[in-house]
Amino acid sequence: MHRTLLIATSLAALVGCSAPSPANEVAVSNVAEPPAVAAPQVAAPTAPPAATTPGELKTFGDWTVGCDNLRNCQAVALAPEDGVGDWPAFLLSIERDAGAEGAIRVTLSGQSEATAPVRIAIDGKPVAEGGPSFAGPQALAIATAIAGGRSAVVRAGGETAINSLTGASAALRYIDAQQGRADTAGALVAKGAAPDRSVAPVAPVIRAIAPAGTAATLTPAVEAELRKTAECGIADFVDDVPRAETHALGGGTTLVLLPCDRGAYNAIAALFVIGADGKPVPAKLDADTGMSPEAQPVPTVVNPDFAHGVLSTYAKGRGLGDCGTTQSFVWDGERLRMTEMAAMSECRGSMDYITIWRAEVAR
Repeated sequence: MHRTLLIATSLAALVGCSAPSPANEVAVSNVAEPPAVAAPQVAAPTAPPAATTPGELKTFGDWTVGCDNLRNCQAVALAPEDGVGDWPAFLLSIERDAGAEGAIRVTLSGQSEATAPVRIAIDGKPVAEGGPSFAGPQALAIATAIAGGRSAVVRAGGETAINSLTGASAALRYIDAQQGRADTAGALVAKGAAPDRSVAPVAPVIRAIAPAGTAATLTPAVEAELRKTAECGIADFVDDVPRAETHALGGGTTLVLLPCDRGAYNAIAALFVIGADGKPVPAKLDADTGMSPEAQPVPTVVNPDFAHGVLSTYAKGRGLGDCGTTQSFVWDGERLRMTEMAAMSECRGSMDYITIWRAEVAR
């Protein structure tokens, strides 16, 4: 039996973190440099602005497909739904960029790393050899054969994998529609006589602040108050609660990653920011982090990491990591802005998450 992950609304159940509720304000005093915060002050919760709209994932048979906000699309093969036998060593993936000249790429993911030469046959007929990835006319030939086939056999590095093509044609037809190619000569499946005049959208640009300065520090007492504010449950089942991480965001602002809850393979952190006045307040984000469909007074992220001015998250749908969500954020001086989001909704062996949002960053 396979598992389907509802990207936006079910991660809370997967990680076991309850949605926090508003907390009373607590007085705070100003701090010295480097700031050592004495107590939290929590602002009234506000819903994140609807500035980002990630694409959605759809599953057709044994293929999942999705597109980002720039209409770059990807279709990925899945392991058998019944889970009988070993999963394929390799799973096919077809990517197509937006625009009339949008490039096509065919790559492999799965349980093994493909090494050249890669041989692909569709319904017993050889269609490609080389790789380990394919582009240009060779990728187009593979995609065309997949759209009209029933089964693909992939051989590489002494291993053989069989991929079901059930749903592949529908997934590629979905890409044609999302990219505005339906009924044009540029379509993969929904071909027509009209010329392909599709145009790729321009990526949004985020003006980010370069990380600089010294991060504030939190006292254990302040961390305890913040955990109450965020209604964290980690102290109920962990004897030694991890200390919060603090990171300088630039402009005298500090990001706080406060350990809040924990599941079998997901660690949840509540997000606060500390301004020059030394007062921690819930961080603002321009995108849902997947923990709750409703606005939260203190946003939370899963398995966070902060490096080089980028906050990265990775919410696993299960321990294997073949489903879940990844996100990246940068600080623009007011809120954390999402620069990329990728997801896989089907827990069926694919480690190839599909990008459903991206933005350019200028510092």
